[in-house]
Amino acid sequence: FMELSRSMANFVCGTTAVALVLANGKIFTGNVGDSRAVLCRQGQAIPITVDHTPRVPEEVQRLRALNGFVTGGRVNGILAVSRTLGDKYLHPFVNAEPYISELEIEPEDEFIILGCDGVWDTCTNQKAVDLVRKEKHPIIASMKLRDHAYLSGSSDNISVVVVRLEPYR
Repeated sequence: FMELSRSMANFVCGTTAVALVLANGKIFTGNVGDSRAVLCRQGQAIPITVDHTPRVPEEVQRLRALNGFVTGGRVNGILAVSRTLGDKYLHPFVNAEPYISELEIEPEDEFIILGCDGVWDTCTNQKAVDLVRKEKHPIIASMKLRDHAYLSGSSDNISVVVVRLEPYR
């Protein structure tokens, strides 16, 4: 993920991203921007990535340390996320440094939802978990969450993937 983020850093336009690797009984995630991964553990939503937006105090501090600013909830008044793949015109304020996490898969872990902001702008983490939990098939669960976001008024792109963890325990 780090190599991909470095190679994408020169793009003028940008995107957010979330990645998931399941290996050796562990969950590895990485993200830039406001694409997010949420784990369902015994029915409870646990975010396992960190949104990079100018509303997060650590991101505001990082931007100010670089002589950037936040106005209207946007980096330098332009972009609503503070880390992306691309958006070189806002470098060094917007960069591609990902948040990376690693955790053990626990017996009570059920699934992980990966989604972009079109999902999370209209749905809380817990609401998403509650919707997905009602459907065992991950593709159908993904479609139901996508449809929920759309019917709830999402005006952004909507990408969502549900990964069941039973095979990885």
